[in-house]
Amino acid sequence: MPLIHERRGLVVTGAPGTGSTSLLAAFAALPGVRAVPASDILDPDGRQVLDAKHATVADLIAADLLPNDHHLRILTTTRNPFTYWPAEWNRSRTRWAAELNDPDSWVRRQPGALERIVNTVEQDFGPWLRSALEPELTTGGARRVNPGHVDEADLILRIEHIDDDLAAVGMECLVEVPHLNRSAPRQRARDYYDDELRSAIETLYQADLERFHYSF
Repeated sequence: MPLIHERRGLVVTGAPGTGSTSLLAAFAALPGVRAVPASDILDPDGRQVLDAKHATVADLIAADLLPNDHHLRILTTTRNPFTYWPAEWNRSRTRWAAELNDPDSWVRRQPGALERIVNTVEQDFGPWLRSALEPELTTGGARRVNPGHVDEADLILRIEHIDDDLAAVGMECLVEVPHLNRSAPRQRARDYYDDELRSAIETLYQADLERFHYSF
C-alpha cells in the first residue's frame, strides 16, 4: 500500500513486479509512516475497487484519499523488462496459482486476476508473452513497465540497483531494503527469449531500456 512519510514529504508506491514488497516493508518500519489506505477497498459485491498494495497516487486522489495539492514527492520502483516478464510468468504459475482454490484470496477479488493466472498456467512462456504483449506486438506502438507508477514519480529506484539508487537520492541511511517475495526465474532470464521475442521487447520497451540503462 502507498506509504506516507510526512516528515520527509514522501509517498512511496508499490509498482507490481518490481520488488515493491521489499521497498514498502523497509519504509513501513520507519516511525511516523502511515499506509493509505490500510486495506483494499471493495464494492458491495466484494470485488476490488482499489488495490491497496499497488495503488498509484493518482488512484488515491481519485478515491479522495489524498488531495491534489498533496505536495509530496513520489517514490517508486521499476525493473528491467527482460527480467520482469519471466518473474511474472513464474510467480503466476507458483505463488498465485496456489491461491486459486482460496475463496478469500485477492485473486478472487481483483477483476480479471483469476483468468490471467489460469492463462499463465496453461501456456509456455513464449506463447504466453506473445499474447501478453498484444495488441502492440502486432500493431506497433510502445509499452512501459508500470507506466502509471513511473510517470507520476519524482524518484524512481531500479530494483536491480536499489542500494545505489537510494544513495543517489540521499536515502541510503534511511532504509535497508530486505529481499521479500522474490520470484527468481528458474533459469537465466535471457534463456527464456528467442530472437523474435528479444527483438520485440527491445522495440516495445525502448523508452524504459534507454531511460534506466537496461539491456538484454
